This record gives sequence, C-alpha cells and structure tokens, in this order.
Amino acid sequence: MVKHDFDVVYTSWGSDFNDASTYLNLQARGSNYNFGQWDNDEYNKLFEASATTDAGNNQKR
Repeated sequence: MVKHDFDVVYTSWGSDFNDASTYLNLQARGSNYNFGQWDNDEYNKLFEASATTDAGNNQKR
C-alpha cells in the first residue's frame, strides 16, 4: 500500500476519538493514510474549512 502499487486493498479503521474527522481526514490531501492518493479540491476545501471551526461554538480556532 505504501508504494501505491495495488489494484484493490481491504483494510479497516476504528475511530480514535468521537469526531467525524477521525474518518474524514483519511482521504484528505497529504494524509499518510490516503494510499489511493485520491485528491478532490472541493473535498479538501470543505475539510480544511471544517478543521478551522470549533463545532462547540462555531468560533474560529
């Protein structure tokens, strides 16, 4: 997987903490776990915007 030399890979993932980002960051640009090297500008824009907002009070960090 690390060499990105595969047709299909089966893996599993368990959440590290109670937040959707524990799964969503797997496909974010630059993630060490994005073995398929998937990249989508809109996804990354939305993911990065969500990472700068505190969900508890909608204040920028």
